[in-house]
Amino acid sequence: MMHGQSSLTFWQHHSLATIGAIFVVSISRLTGRMADIGRQSDIVLHTALIVTISSVLFTVSAFLMMRYGPERLSLRMRAILGCAASAPLLAVTNPLISWVVGIGPEWMIEATTREDLIASLKVRMPLAFSGYLLLGTTIWMVFNFGWWQRFWAARAAAGTGFHVPETAAAMPAADPPAEPGASPRPLFLDKLPVHKQGDVWALSSELHYVRVYTSRGHDLVLMRLSDAIRQCDGIEGVQVHRSHWVAQDGVDAVETIDGRMQVRLRNDVTLPVSRSYSGAVRNALAARLA
Repeated sequence: MMHGQSSLTFWQHHSLATIGAIFVVSISRLTGRMADIGRQSDIVLHTALIVTISSVLFTVSAFLMMRYGPERLSLRMRAILGCAASAPLLAVTNPLISWVVGIGPEWMIEATTREDLIASLKVRMPLAFSGYLLLGTTIWMVFNFGWWQRFWAARAAAGTGFHVPETAAAMPAADPPAEPGASPRPLFLDKLPVHKQGDVWALSSELHYVRVYTSRGHDLVLMRLSDAIRQCDGIEGVQVHRSHWVAQDGVDAVETIDGRMQVRLRNDVTLPVSRSYSGAVRNALAARLA
């Protein structure tokens, strides 16, 4: 199994997240006694409409910013900026759609012409924009960012795209090279909890971190994968993928399933082998080929 993979699909998660957001916002509006809308059922229906539209636009905008935004920014900051970019559009489109379908506050429904609606919107635009910018972004981040963070880490670890490049600004300084004759024990082991410090079995890149698999468990260390591999110079091993390195002693078997090579560790974790590294893997781990 691959660590970091989301248990819910995109549609499952975002459907549940939208329902949760509708519930939270509806309770807030009902508690606030929004008499300008009227019946409780109308409040819930209008909330469901604007939250659903907002969820779609926030998700699309956040994804585009996370995917194509400046790599020097963290994934979280890119998601926040993506949501914030949707606020001006939502402040206009949600009232327009609500007016068209006839669900919303009295000032909106009573506008008989588009000009009347636009005039009312101009007065309320600053408040609406602030609501989507602050409250809307916060709700989306609370309900959705964790899923996207796990999704990004899983894609990067599996080598199937959406790899978040490591940047020097987000990384600690590289560790100095080991002195000649120094112990082969990697320095990064000292950053693991004591009860997880053991023989190194594998290294996997996850965003700005390296997941270190040892004979006593696994944990994350903030560093570059290349630096972690460099510290393993005294350990017999091989890089199997741009995001993965394995130690010979940590490998249980090298398997080929549906035409795809993978390495199975002694703890049953499987790591993919990319084609560019398959030759080196066959040579280094010939004794463990299934």
